[in-house]
Amino acid sequence: MSEKFKEINGVHWGKKLKIAEKEHFTFNEAIKSIPIGKCMPSYNDFERLLDEEKVMRKEHKQFGVTGMLFTDKTNNNKLFLPYSGYKESNNTSKKNNNTNGYYWCCYFENNLASNLNIGSKTNIYRDLKSRCFSVIYVKDITVNE
Repeated sequence: MSEKFKEINGVHWGKKLKIAEKEHFTFNEAIKSIPIGKCMPSYNDFERLLDEEKVMRKEHKQFGVTGMLFTDKTNNNKLFLPYSGYKESNNTSKKNNNTNGYYWCCYFENNLASNLNIGSKTNIYRDLKSRCFSVIYVKDITVNE
């Protein structure tokens, strides 16, 4: 059975990556962990998600978890990204849990990589690749199913 992706502003979004109980990944771990046929969002994918003319976003609670709900204004598809915080490294505890969510983007330069920060200041930032953020994947349109 193939996975259902949610199209929001032309991007086909999948699920938040979780392997066993692991939900936060360094940038290099994230790149290696994405399933075949899927990829990490591009900078442009995140820009399209934040396009207020085409996508509505609001803080939302789903199954007791607070996060950001993105809704495509054309097709009404919804994508929920939880505020899952981040870790300084694999051996540290979560920070900003329940107030912010951090999601890796595939764009990087040297030891920095771009990420989507949702919460009090929703925007695209660059951060150290050694930090542990969440990962959501998109459909890899270069792969035939």
